[in-house]
Amino acid sequence: MSGHKDKDHAQRKERLLAVERAELNSLKPGRAVYLKRGGLFYLSSKEAALERVQDSTPQASSNRSSTSRASRSQESPQVIQALLI
Repeated sequence: MSGHKDKDHAQRKERLLAVERAELNSLKPGRAVYLKRGGLFYLSSKEAALERVQDSTPQASSNRSSTSRASRSQESPQVIQALLI
């Protein structure tokens, strides 16, 4: 039963990341992008936001080494939050 919930959760996360990627790709050049780190939003770039979304994909997670996976899991949130202005 928990395997089914894990699969649903993974599918929802993949869809969310796909939507985030599409939103970021549709931005016009020069638009401000703010990434949430902790409880604050920091001014960033479209490219940096796309890299964080890419790093959050399940395929990228499986390709990382165990040491980098441990360090990145502490520094980046599970879901990327970006504020587009």
